[in-house]
This record gives sequence, structure tokens and C-alpha cells, in this order.
Amino acid sequence: MGRKVCTTIYLEAEQVAALKRLKARTRVPISAFIREGIDDVLQRYGELKDIEEVST
Repeated sequence: MGRKVCTTIYLEAEQVAALKRLKARTRVPISAFIREGIDDVLQRYGELKDIEEVST
């Protein structure tokens, strides 16, 4: 996509626990799952295409 920017988010404790279990099982970083989830939301609302156009 492009350069990454550091940001802070607050998650529910249950979400963090589930992400840690998923990370242990898949060896995929938690940040990758969070970025994937954000991409899914942006695509659902039609915003992902606009971001991709700006970054290219």
C-alpha cells in the first residue's frame, strides 16, 4: 500500500487475547490482522479504492 504511520488504538481485552492466540497459531503479526480488518471496513464503505488511487 505505502508508507506506514504509527498510531494508537484501544481494543477490548477479549480482542487482544483473541489476536494473541491467532498470532501464536499463524505466526502473523497482530498489526497485519489489524491492517487487514481496516482494509475490509474501508472496502465495505467504498473508501479503499480512493486510498489506493492516492498512493499510486
